[in-house]
Amino acid sequence: EINYEPRYMTLNWDSYLTPKKREELVLVSASSGMDSTTTLCALKMAGYKNIVACHFNYGHRGGDCEQVAIQNICTILDIQLKVFDIKNPLQDIDKTSMLMSNTAKVTTGQNDALKTLAAWAPCRNLQFLTWMATYAEAEVMKHNYDEVHFLGGFLNLSESAVYSDNSENFVNAFVNTLKYGSLIGDRIKLNYGMCDLMKSDQIYFLHHFNLLDIYKYTISCDRPKMINGIPHNCSKNGKPACGSGAFLVKVFDYLLAE
Repeated sequence: EINYEPRYMTLNWDSYLTPKKREELVLVSASSGMDSTTTLCALKMAGYKNIVACHFNYGHRGGDCEQVAIQNICTILDIQLKVFDIKNPLQDIDKTSMLMSNTAKVTTGQNDALKTLAAWAPCRNLQFLTWMATYAEAEVMKHNYDEVHFLGGFLNLSESAVYSDNSENFVNAFVNTLKYGSLIGDRIKLNYGMCDLMKSDQIYFLHHFNLLDIYKYTISCDRPKMINGIPHNCSKNGKPACGSGAFLVKVFDYLLAE
């Protein structure tokens, strides 16, 4: 609890003596879905530099679609992409989640089960943040960034009541842990720029700034498919049929009606 700036020294970095570059590194946990894509758009428009989209190949049943989608999105926005391949250890531990098993029944997206814990993968977001912190520490030791900002879908208002790791308590607890688990813990900050935004708010945002076209590159699906090298959400009657994709269709239909 003491308010001071500790001095840490490694073989090639001194947190106290090395002059700080007064600039920040911005890391966004980016799946290629609406939340992270809107966050990347907002950061770009706000003039942030050194933005890195951190994408995790954790064994999602449509992981190839998600990776192509986030590559397309980062190319359009001219944002650096860092891919973390953690598929093998996670699937070795457990792959029964609806998100990770090709044989699991997909139940999200139904009127009575839009969001359920059937789409939970063990400690997924916790691992994402841990790898982001590891990457952040290495980058600070290379470039001595003054601050590292963390963003992601962890504060999505529409999901915080379902998933325990989509809440302010979760990310605050993690950053507090970094004060002792990382040599740069005092430099890692949470960026709440997109906190408390519903999917409808995000669509309004993209529409207002003429960015809605980027939505067609996003993947918000529990079982996406590659068709002729192009990622697609699963569909029924021409519309996404599960998870966030189905929810977004409902939002679009409502907004068009308005």
